[in-house]
Amino acid sequence: MAKKKVLFFYPRFVEEYKALLEKNVPEAEFMICTNREEMEKYAPEAEIALVGMTFPQDVFKRMPKLEWIQALAAGVETYVQNAEQFKHIPVCRITGAFGKYMAEYVLAYVLYFCQNICSLGSDLRNQLIFKRILPFKGRFWGLRRAF
Repeated sequence: MAKKKVLFFYPRFVEEYKALLEKNVPEAEFMICTNREEMEKYAPEAEIALVGMTFPQDVFKRMPKLEWIQALAAGVETYVQNAEQFKHIPVCRITGAFGKYMAEYVLAYVLYFCQNICSLGSDLRNQLIFKRILPFKGRFWGLRRAF
């Protein structure tokens, strides 16, 4: 059976990904791309696209053998914009890898706004921080001094 031809593009950690992919998926032939010229060169042969969200959408139109798109990110919003083009092609995203990081990110933003941290920097510069401390009897909850 012939090896599946996988076009791989992700702007960072190219050598690390290449080594891991070739070691762990020997049944595939990887066409590693680092620029648009290489993407366009390998696009007509590609059966699977393993790409990041910065992959140029117009290159997909040059992939007549494309059977599957695996996005190297949590979302596939940019691909959904071209839904008609991918009508018969599965577009998959990574799951499970980002849950903890997204939860921390969301919690940090909730705390940022709930504790009004956005004004904390100007309060420190203007010596207004003591007015905030007094209601808590000199204690801060959820913040630490970073200077």
